[in-house]
Amino acid sequence: MKGYHGSKTPVEIKDLWSTPQFVFDYYNGIYNYGVDLCADHTNHKCDFYITEEMNALDMSTTLSALSMCEADTMNIWCNPPYSDIPPWVDLCIELSKRLDVNVSMLIPADTSVKWFKKAWEHAHHVDLINGRISFVNASTGSPVNGNFKGSVVFTFGKGDRKVRLIDRDWMK
Repeated sequence: MKGYHGSKTPVEIKDLWSTPQFVFDYYNGIYNYGVDLCADHTNHKCDFYITEEMNALDMSTTLSALSMCEADTMNIWCNPPYSDIPPWVDLCIELSKRLDVNVSMLIPADTSVKWFKKAWEHAHHVDLINGRISFVNASTGSPVNGNFKGSVVFTFGKGDRKVRLIDRDWMK
């Protein structure tokens, strides 16, 4: 079974948690995203977004969809489903290289897994977030406490290497 074990989240919404607006706003203020790589019609953070049905993990589909994007910027935000993070790390790294853009992804700060090391090695900007984020429940639209992992935002693309520990409440 992929993902994190021990979660009490119902299976039908397990991968549908939304990024809290204050987290997105903080990073959007830095990178000015034009694309939400992993969203649906109810939780997208950018006007241009790629849904599960569009299958962002298919590189040719994603590149085709992005070629039709008329956003002011092609910088990309990604809060992927946590049940299968490795292909999203690969995708974000590859998109940053192919498109010469910044791609930021919000994922668990789990240093015990291979995908974390890969993201760490490829990111130019790493923010380890001090304090747990209350993600937004897909079925209720309300923030939910109880996230049992810390979070990290990796940004792949252009810029000098920067690693920070930032306080979750400082982003607000």
